[in-house]
Amino acid sequence: MTLVNLVLLLIHRLDRQVLLRGGRLCLWQGAVVTGLYLLRFGTAEGLRQGLHISWQLLLVFLPGLILLSGDSGSRLAHALGKVLPPRSAFVLATSLKFLPLLVTEIASIYEAQRLRGARIRPRDLLWPGHWADLLLCLAAPVVVRLLEIADNIACAARIREFGRFPGRTCWPGDRESAP
Repeated sequence: MTLVNLVLLLIHRLDRQVLLRGGRLCLWQGAVVTGLYLLRFGTAEGLRQGLHISWQLLLVFLPGLILLSGDSGSRLAHALGKVLPPRSAFVLATSLKFLPLLVTEIASIYEAQRLRGARIRPRDLLWPGHWADLLLCLAAPVVVRLLEIADNIACAARIREFGRFPGRTCWPGDRESAP
């Protein structure tokens, strides 16, 4: 599986920024998973199992990251349409293309809250007393922003009469004709 992921990375030649963002996310995920395994199983066994599980999770999420960053929405919807009904494929493709926007929003909110003085840096979160700042200063604004963006997407779909026609919904620039 590691070899398959490396081949995918070489074939797609991803943007450096995408790799950096994905790498940071995977490092965070690996640190959290390994830390939890260390707490549960102790040093020797927890470290081995935690790193193993972290690597497996990286191998699972890396193809999705490659697919999201390299393909257009219409190609993604078309690929998903082979295993899902057309409307479900469109909704899932739209949701997946929405994830990079969400990551950008989280980074923006994080930076704004850090400038405001919130104690949400990784080293600040080592002390459980600062976890409330994480929830109040980062998690709550992210959820509010996520709901705003989802409402805008739903409004756009409603205006475009999504679901009115039985056929597949088209993306801008898609060559196939709309119903």
